[in-house]
Amino acid sequence: MHNQEMAAVRYVQGVKSFYSHLIQYGVIVGLLLTANILLSPGYLWALWPAAGWGIGIVMHGINTFDGFNLFGKEWEQRQVEKRLAKQRR
Repeated sequence: MHNQEMAAVRYVQGVKSFYSHLIQYGVIVGLLLTANILLSPGYLWALWPAAGWGIGIVMHGINTFDGFNLFGKEWEQRQVEKRLAKQRR
């Protein structure tokens, strides 16, 4: 398999993983909110796990769709070059 094909397969797998994560989030948070409203409607505690997990979902989406990647390919390449330069000294 060529590099472009491998990159395309990895991308598609990443997108699939993101949507799977998003569906899990929706189902679990929906169940938590339902339980919260039925059992203790005076305090919406389910918003806390929804917010925390939601931040993770946003980060997963950003990394999957290349919106912002702090440790992307360019960063990796710079780190490899720095490491090789140190070893050559």
